[in-house]
Amino acid sequence: MPVQQCDPQEGSFWGYMPLNFFSPHLGYSASKTSEGAAEEFRAMVDAFHAAGIEVWLDVVYNHTSEGDLAGPNYSYRGIDNQSYYLLTGDRGHYRNDTGCAILCAAIILWSVP
Repeated sequence: MPVQQCDPQEGSFWGYMPLNFFSPHLGYSASKTSEGAAEEFRAMVDAFHAAGIEVWLDVVYNHTSEGDLAGPNYSYRGIDNQSYYLLTGDRGHYRNDTGCAILCAAIILWSVP
């Protein structure tokens, strides 16, 4: 199950419409603050590692909570649509590909102590 902050309006508890790839979902946090959620997540990963348990993150990089052209503008589209999303040659439609740059940034963020 994904752990990233997901769209609060998605209506699903699965979290497959990430709002922010770099933030643990506040609904899973006891503190209900972004700083507390990150600290709790890191502590959980450290505890699993101390017990010899590997942690694998289920991350969905090929779509976000902004959806398609009809979806809401939460962040990436409003900041720089053509930098965050793969667009067709005419820039009129989104390509349905996975974004490796975001994947690499997330791996670096969560794997460095």
